[in-house]
Amino acid sequence: MKRISFYIREDQIKNLDSLAGSKGISSAELIREAIDYKLLAEFGKTSKEEIISNTKGLLKDRFKKDKKSEEIVNNLRAEWEQRIERNKK
Repeated sequence: MKRISFYIREDQIKNLDSLAGSKGISSAELIREAIDYKLLAEFGKTSKEEIISNTKGLLKDRFKKDKKSEEIVNNLRAEWEQRIERNKK
């Protein structure tokens, strides 16, 4: 992950903290989820070729050469299942 800084309004901070608290997650995780959702919504309106082009290399730093593909897939599935469960609250 990479650290970034940005400005948001006071009311956004209040609402963000409230929602994150009710879901039992950090505000940072809620922001990451919102970004993922927005990117998915935007990518969903594009062609397959554009999606592939825009996401090329997205996970390159996530994988180590000594990991098996089955382990990588299982880890990704577990992470998404955790996000789904958090969003059900």
